[in-house]
Amino acid sequence: MRPWIIAGAIVALALSSLAPVRAQLDIINGKPLMTLENQGLPMSQQEALERITFQPFVPTTNYLEVALLPAFHGDDKDHPENRGIGYEYAAGAHTYVLRQWPRAGGSLDKYPTTRPVGSCTDVHVILGSAANPHGIGWATQSLVFALQPDPPQDTRQLHAEFVRLVQHGACR
Repeated sequence: MRPWIIAGAIVALALSSLAPVRAQLDIINGKPLMTLENQGLPMSQQEALERITFQPFVPTTNYLEVALLPAFHGDDKDHPENRGIGYEYAAGAHTYVLRQWPRAGGSLDKYPTTRPVGSCTDVHVILGSAANPHGIGWATQSLVFALQPDPPQDTRQLHAEFVRLVQHGACR
């Protein structure tokens, strides 16, 4: 009977140690993981630009990180021309990730639409809900964009950043 008690205690201890796994994943070597690091391959902007086939919108010249992203639509290995680029950057007191890809026949139609801004009419809530969006996506004739805060924050700030990007040409 005693081995079962010991085994049970070991299992209970192991299960209780799983709770902090999420926190451990967010910090590696004392550095918080940025959302962009979880979505693409971090590299210099120049290296990423050499691997994509479109001229991206750069949200700021003072970005924190750049990453090459897998294709938005279609097979990444068979169609490397569909790869995207992501920028992690600070605007005000907030950090954002802006990802962009060639449209390549893809769409955001599976996501709920939200109000247009300026010339941006194909706008969608890609994370969260219409009442509480945590990510905004939009499409132009040739590109698809996704904007999300890192970490999630007040939806008014996210919308204000989206408006700022559109005013600076992110919906060309």
